[in-house]
Amino acid sequence: MPDPTFEELYAQLTEAEHRSAAHEALIRAIQALDEASLPFRRFRGRKKLPVVKAQDKTRLMGLHQTIGAKAEALLAGQDSPELKELAKKIAALSSQNYKALLQYNPNTPRTLESLEEQSRTLVLHVGRNEFGQAQNLGANLSERMPLALYDDNGKKISGLFTKKKTLEVQGAFQKALDAALASDDLKDNEIAKTAFRHLRENIGKPIKLRHPTSGQTVQLTDDPAKNIYELLRMSTVGSRGKRKIDSLNLFGVIKQFLPNEAAAQFLPEMCFQLKDQLNPIRNSISMNFSEAKIPEGARLDNRNAAMSTVADLLGMPRIVARSRPMKIVDENGNEIEGTFMELARGMDVKNLSPFAQVIDKNALEMSTGLGFKDVANLQVLDYICGNVDRHGANMAYQFDPNQKFYGVQGFDNDCSFGTLVPASGEGKNRMVGTKNMRAIPAGTYRRVMQLTPATLKYALRGFGLSEEELNAAGQRLMRLQTDLRNEKQFYEEHDRENRRQRGVLLPGHTRILEDNEWKDYPEDQYSTELSGEPSKNAFALACSQVKNMSRQWLEQERDFKDLSRTIAAGVRNRAYKSTAAREQKKADDLKRVLSKRTWSGFSSENYRNMQAAVKNYLEAQKQLAERLKTANSEDAKRSSNYHGAMDAVVTQADLERLRLLSQRMMEAARTYLNGKLVNGQVPANASDYTKRRIEVAQQVLEYGRQGETIKPEETRKAQANEAEAGKQIAHRNAVQAADMPKTPQIPQI
Repeated sequence: MPDPTFEELYAQLTEAEHRSAAHEALIRAIQALDEASLPFRRFRGRKKLPVVKAQDKTRLMGLHQTIGAKAEALLAGQDSPELKELAKKIAALSSQNYKALLQYNPNTPRTLESLEEQSRTLVLHVGRNEFGQAQNLGANLSERMPLALYDDNGKKISGLFTKKKTLEVQGAFQKALDAALASDDLKDNEIAKTAFRHLRENIGKPIKLRHPTSGQTVQLTDDPAKNIYELLRMSTVGSRGKRKIDSLNLFGVIKQFLPNEAAAQFLPEMCFQLKDQLNPIRNSISMNFSEAKIPEGARLDNRNAAMSTVADLLGMPRIVARSRPMKIVDENGNEIEGTFMELARGMDVKNLSPFAQVIDKNALEMSTGLGFKDVANLQVLDYICGNVDRHGANMAYQFDPNQKFYGVQGFDNDCSFGTLVPASGEGKNRMVGTKNMRAIPAGTYRRVMQLTPATLKYALRGFGLSEEELNAAGQRLMRLQTDLRNEKQFYEEHDRENRRQRGVLLPGHTRILEDNEWKDYPEDQYSTELSGEPSKNAFALACSQVKNMSRQWLEQERDFKDLSRTIAAGVRNRAYKSTAAREQKKADDLKRVLSKRTWSGFSSENYRNMQAAVKNYLEAQKQLAERLKTANSEDAKRSSNYHGAMDAVVTQADLERLRLLSQRMMEAARTYLNGKLVNGQVPANASDYTKRRIEVAQQVLEYGRQGETIKPEETRKAQANEAEAGKQIAHRNAVQAADMPKTPQIPQI
């Protein structure tokens, strides 16, 4: 259905009976706008429409703001709910036109008709195959599809279309429970049904939850969404990029939500199906939504477009990737509602270009300071918009030809515009308050102080935000204005009383800086506390990413060939991820499995053989780790024992030993399982002890499968390690022999 027009909404407004004063005022405001717009309209005999000049822009924006003010007055009055809903629609449509005028540059003349067309939700008609594959940008939670548009001048605009996405934490969790119970394994299992019923009832209770392996505890709240997040977090294992829910951890967590009787009957295999249902939704459930106080069922994708609007109001339109609402219509007439976001300008740390090779801490030194100014602007925007999820990976970083940091652009703004209003000076999660902002541009300060809550609320109409969320945005603005006034007064008094410290950036405060002052402060003035610890602000996040960019590029490319040539005695530097580190991680996991899943009492010889094989593997790991640590210590480097160079590297013999022990461990696990499983299944009459030991053997087998596969490159690297260490030993022995005083010859008599 097409968006309603002003004419249609005006007609409904005038048809309503029992007009109040606010009702009449809104009608008059719309009539005034209609009269001012008439010279720009198309009518019979007119061949060319006039363009909107600068003075026209100012006048029309003022009339739209008047409509917004009158609509807000009606909403605050005693008119009927139906009339208030109509006023919301009118304010939203007026707000869209206001925003189009706000973005309009009279130096590139356009007609009012084209500006109003631009303000509407963009509708794009496409065929079936015009989209690329869905992808993720940074750490975004929404499915996104690459898309290219062309503006009025034929310029290509590349971006991503995000399908309409609503926040479903409790709903998604309940669906996962239902799907697990509907599976063939659990559909007739009354114990599982009872356990999951208790889980549903107790997920919103403030119990103390203990991690099943680490033993760490967390106090839950009465917020089910937060508690679901903690349940999933404690059930997840694996490193970044490879995290997944583990059925044994999930079992250990769920038991804590159950009464004693139900917990005693609950079995690990009842979590297998639930694990499979929860894994796909794990990434879409984030604590940040609860921190921002975004309610269940709220739409998320359009919050990116709302943030673009606030950036326009503050005079910083490019500080976030530009976003706008969009509808896509396929060849069958099906509509897909969503948001189009332009690709962020700059380097995305999740997908670095080769240029990142030359970016390190030097990029922050002797720069123009414009990059720091951008970060400061982003902090202000995030605060007003209530964005609690600004981290180093959802900023794109910009550098000049001299490899100096000069700008950022934020993206991934889903976790914004909730009802959170922090205390004075404070932030929340990654939202930064004035106690940690450190600095704000003078121009931004002036625009923040000029912006009114009414204008902000009016501009945000049309994005589907609730009245509570709109009011919270206005409250955050007023809180920020009050805090900034206090900060301005603090620094004025400080500079008068401390002339020698005039201009310093003091931790715990926010100073107003002119454009030419940003270059005068070193990076640590923005990003570091007096203690030397990183500040809790976006400066620290951005500076950390910039300093480590060259290293991150190397890690992403897995290209350490040049670095591998610099191996020296006492330095372990392999071409690929350390075998020792990978195997040590696996060893730690196995320790947890055996410590939590090994019971005393009678056990078969095959089970004891498997235990012994695992312990042999763990002991080899321990020996290797201790040898590498000792050989790479500072004491070893100062030692005269040059043969320690061989101990400091991973050799072919080390790789082969790990491989053989891992293989024996898997063979022992298979032997045990083959003697216990019937057609690959756990026997129905198996005791609880047997079932638990089977789980342990399956875990051991799985860890063996995920373990070290000795690649040809690893073997070549080990050979290179040995050769390099051998050369160093020979060289140092030769040096030592040359420096040793020669034994004097005894003269012959």
